[in-house]
Amino acid sequence: MALKYNPLFRLGFDELGTGGGSGSSGSITPNVGEVFFPDDYRRFLNYIARYSSDEESTPIADMSGLPVWSVRFTRLKTINNGMFKRSHLRTGEFPAAELVDISAFEDTSLFYINSPSPDKGEWNTTLPNVKEIRGFAFAECRYLREVSFPKVEKVGTYAFRNCTGLYKLELPICKDFYFNALQGCSRLEELNLPMANVMYGVTITTNRLYGCTGLRKILLPNMYEIADNCRNLFLDCVALEEIDINSMKYIPHTFFTNKIRLERANVSDARYIGYAAFSGCQSLTWFVNNNATEIHPFAFHKCTALEELRLPSANNLDYMAISDMYSLKKLELLAPGIIACEYSATHGSICNNPRLTEIKVPPVWSIPPTGISFANCSAISAQSVIDMAGALKPAATQTPIAFDAAVCDRIPTATTTMLQSKNYNIVRL
Repeated sequence: MALKYNPLFRLGFDELGTGGGSGSSGSITPNVGEVFFPDDYRRFLNYIARYSSDEESTPIADMSGLPVWSVRFTRLKTINNGMFKRSHLRTGEFPAAELVDISAFEDTSLFYINSPSPDKGEWNTTLPNVKEIRGFAFAECRYLREVSFPKVEKVGTYAFRNCTGLYKLELPICKDFYFNALQGCSRLEELNLPMANVMYGVTITTNRLYGCTGLRKILLPNMYEIADNCRNLFLDCVALEEIDINSMKYIPHTFFTNKIRLERANVSDARYIGYAAFSGCQSLTWFVNNNATEIHPFAFHKCTALEELRLPSANNLDYMAISDMYSLKKLELLAPGIIACEYSATHGSICNNPRLTEIKVPPVWSIPPTGISFANCSAISAQSVIDMAGALKPAATQTPIAFDAAVCDRIPTATTTMLQSKNYNIVRL
């Protein structure tokens, strides 16, 4: 039997034979003579502004394109694939939901998710127990401002793609995160993933923060697994000022190249620093690394603001690894010995650092038979050369140590004699 539309529209779904839900029309007006049949709940929802259900499932799995703007599902555990896609949804309550499926909220009008601020009020959507967010779940939600998921452990690809208004994202226990989840989130300034531990190495596209031009601070303190095809991860992050990825195994080639606003970098556990990894970071003033043994070509090239560089474990210095650092005053090479070092009269591993004054080495030190050079480093103090001479172990063959002429003129005769007795030859550049 057909049911005619009730103008007051305080009808529950039970009255229509569909079970479990209730709704109100708000200001939505039906067509004259509109008729509903017992199984025609989708047409019925065209005139519902708010919808509530206490069932574990919903009589309609797809509310996409509907004008419903507020929902409450007290027992629903899975928000289905595309359930609210392109609907007018602005707010909702989902206290039992554990999974947000593919495109579940894509292109809706949500503003805040799990915001603790009481002033968010009617604009706040609650999803307190969600554990997994799948691909495109909140994509194209351009009104979305703040997001907090206290229990989410996994975020899929493009989950927040083109959420251009998003400026705050909190995922305190998320372990698996596809970085392209944030593609196009140009307003987001801070990315804090304290528990993330895998940077997927499948393709470059899954590991790039496309269009995240506003990111200033990135905290990934537990990130340890990474591959070279992730080297474009921060390519678009032109506003980056601070990074903390202190447990990452190594820094890929060009990882932070030309991040001209980057001031602070904590990569303390990286085992090697790749080709041009920090090249062109003109604002870098604070750098921490404890374990890198390999410093690849151009690693710190033109880090023009860094005054002190401490490398406690570096024993392999490649071509121009520490070069054109115009503010560098102190260099610490604290590994027991250098096993490989580019020697050149003009472009060695350490060159073109005009303010470099102090070079600190361990009490017992060695350099490779090919020697070590400090080309265009004319400010090196006599005391630094004396300390190096005293620390160097005797060489098996004649080994060159090259300095600028200005530095050679400051070296005491006794130091030159000591080096010669240890089989080292001072080369005047």
